[in-house]
Amino acid sequence: TASIVRDPNKCIQCSRCIRVCSEIQSVGAIEFVNRGGRTQVLTFFNKGLNNVECTTCGQCILACPTGALREKTEVDNVWEAISNPKKFVVVQTAPAVRAAIGEEFGMRYGAVVTGKLVSAIKRLGANQVFDVAVGADFTTVEEAEELIERIKKPASLPMLTSCCPAWVKFVEFFYPQFIPNLTTVRSPHIILGGLIKSYWAKNQGIDPKNIVVVSVMPCVAKKYEIERDELKIDGRKVVDFVLTTREMAWLLKKHKINLNTITPQKPDNPLGIPAGAGVIYGASGGVMESALRTACRRLGGKGLCPLEFKEARGMKGIKKAVVNMGTKELRLAVISGTGNAREVLEELKEDPRAYHYIEVMACPGGCIGGGGQPLPTSEAI
Repeated sequence: TASIVRDPNKCIQCSRCIRVCSEIQSVGAIEFVNRGGRTQVLTFFNKGLNNVECTTCGQCILACPTGALREKTEVDNVWEAISNPKKFVVVQTAPAVRAAIGEEFGMRYGAVVTGKLVSAIKRLGANQVFDVAVGADFTTVEEAEELIERIKKPASLPMLTSCCPAWVKFVEFFYPQFIPNLTTVRSPHIILGGLIKSYWAKNQGIDPKNIVVVSVMPCVAKKYEIERDELKIDGRKVVDFVLTTREMAWLLKKHKINLNTITPQKPDNPLGIPAGAGVIYGASGGVMESALRTACRRLGGKGLCPLEFKEARGMKGIKKAVVNMGTKELRLAVISGTGNAREVLEELKEDPRAYHYIEVMACPGGCIGGGGQPLPTSEAI
């Protein structure tokens, strides 16, 4: 696929990828075939993503102990763009990356290295470094507006989030009847990529054709997302390449750039200064909490609106709550892991009015547990 490759020569047939794909994620894109000494692990990655159930969540990569599964790397393409004096390279980093990439350099788990990462990327040769959390701020505003519109038209409820491309693919393949319930808002790095190649390019007097946008993501599904035709503008991808957290760490190490010793600096203006809403997107519940804050005020709640929606937080795979939004009462569900999502979608099939608003992230704990994050990983990390 555009996201995942497999080297059968490294496979030891331990079945960990099969178990995480089938039992935890409830997808089943990997399975055993044949018996005895002829046993093989069969993947459906080579059949074309739109024709198979693989969501490209990348949890199989995290489960593999031998490196037989990995992301489809774009490091060479990114380096070629950086080395081309005719190209203007803009790198945008996701919220979850800043709290994870430090692990690759021996820092404690969860160390936030935003400024150090900006400096490191600049040292690689990138022209500008922006923050995907700014794109998430735009997503928050648009998603809040759409939630309000749908509340006024109950037939369009529940509203399902659409920031996670692996979750979107899961709905498209397994539950197409719920496609109309997905919010029409694009994901944060797609929104920001579009702004970079339109508003920002015009403001800077740069031809968008010469701009190369690189997203650094905790996610391998984003590699697939940027190829979707409906997300292109005038037939052009708004994000040219996606590097996972692991790929960015590898690129920095290759060029002997150490996050431990580098002096931090701030992301570039004007697309490098996010609000608190966008930053919390890296954790399960962040999208919903940020949208609820905005929607509540737009509904006229103001003083009645809580500053925090703690019901959306935490590592639990399925979180359910009823919250007051000013004069409105909403039934919510926050889910991480597509196996948990299947449980709630089956519930929706029985009772379409069970919830008003549902957030789903395909990976455990949300983007922070993404398939592109540092290895090894564990529930504790």
